[in-house]
Amino acid sequence: MAPSLPHDADAERAVIGTILLDDKLANKVVENLTVEDFYLDHHRVIFRHIKELLRQGKSPDMVLLMASITDTGELEKAGGAGVVTGCANVLWRAHNVQHYVDILRDKTTLRRWIHALQSGMDLALNSNGSPETTLKELAALRFPVGASLAAGVSILGSCSTAELFAAQEKNVDWLCWPFAAVGLASILDALPKLGKTVLLLHGILASRENRPFLNHGTKPMRVCFVSEQSRPSLAMQAREVGFSGLEPIEELRWITREDWSRYVYADFLVKLEKEILEHGNYNCLIIDTLHTVARMEDEKDASEVNRLGNLTIDVATRNNLALALGRHDRKSGGDVGVSGRSSIQLSGLVDVILHLVRVANQPTQRKLELLGRVPGLPNDQIIELLNGTYLSWGAPETVKDKSAQVGEWLEEEPNLTGEQIVTKFASQIPPVEVSLATANRYKAEAKSKAPQKRQLSKL
Repeated sequence: MAPSLPHDADAERAVIGTILLDDKLANKVVENLTVEDFYLDHHRVIFRHIKELLRQGKSPDMVLLMASITDTGELEKAGGAGVVTGCANVLWRAHNVQHYVDILRDKTTLRRWIHALQSGMDLALNSNGSPETTLKELAALRFPVGASLAAGVSILGSCSTAELFAAQEKNVDWLCWPFAAVGLASILDALPKLGKTVLLLHGILASRENRPFLNHGTKPMRVCFVSEQSRPSLAMQAREVGFSGLEPIEELRWITREDWSRYVYADFLVKLEKEILEHGNYNCLIIDTLHTVARMEDEKDASEVNRLGNLTIDVATRNNLALALGRHDRKSGGDVGVSGRSSIQLSGLVDVILHLVRVANQPTQRKLELLGRVPGLPNDQIIELLNGTYLSWGAPETVKDKSAQVGEWLEEEPNLTGEQIVTKFASQIPPVEVSLATANRYKAEAKSKAPQKRQLSKL
């Protein structure tokens, strides 16, 4: 049997007992610990319920704790009623609680070192490259020990021109086009109340439901969403978009004003990375909006914008995340990306700039302008906001492909209706979602090109 990892069961019980028997210390203790600081599974369950009670503004006494654990059907996971009540019966002293907390955090650090070293050993055992290549791969691992793994191996990374070009030749891994791609950073810029947050939420939901978004396929997104809004405000939008409330926190984590407002932004990023991103399996970080969450005093101050923007992008880069930053656009300014537009302060840091604007005399439509160094981005795209759902009218390349597909169907079934075209697209793998109006437009374009195609075939 493999030995257990470093932990102290007595210290874990002492911390939980202190919280349960002295509610004045509860918030202070909980703020300094995470669920991962508890090694035993049943203590993790108990501590998670304590945190939830505190989040709800309730004092975590034994009665409320037992009710919370029982109502969720997790009493067995918590070790049973005897284990839960036993935590409050340990001999403890309130003035020693910081000592117990320090023990837990020290044990957590040791466990992280062991996991990191195990990862390095596995990498070395399975390596098929040269020793020099393996050493570079080992040095690239984020070891919490704070030292390089071997003498003469520099932690500072670099590459040759060939390696640089090889990296550029990789396909962009779009999780949700056009705002989320692993390794890329994007800005979504819009005036307040234009639908910026709703656009992001629709994209996340489309990914969760394995369906296209803006006529482009999606991949599974595991999102950490940092919102400028309060929980009730964001909850209202999430319900309207179609979230069920049953989404696992490991796949969709919400961080709202109640959570981040207690910290200076730089400190918040440190806690976000150390306590959530490094221990989760997220592939996307969304901050909506950056200037509000970062509480920038002057969003026209390029030095402040770049400093905080760089800190944010560094966190996403270290954790291999797609990064999307929401921005409130100023009322003045010219075209997207030019001087006078507020997003210009971040334009040098990101890969894609998206600008959402109204369409004149069309209250349900939005124009999405796109600029970036990523190949294949159209200049702009018209989006129809219909019953709370964004529907793409398609980039020119997309329209051409879809109308050509409809043309092939019409050759086989000349009397194909618009409704039948919608059904055919929906039955594809992966399914493509188009509106009836869009399907009829594809049909009209395909018919207009049919005589030209027949003439070419005769030649």
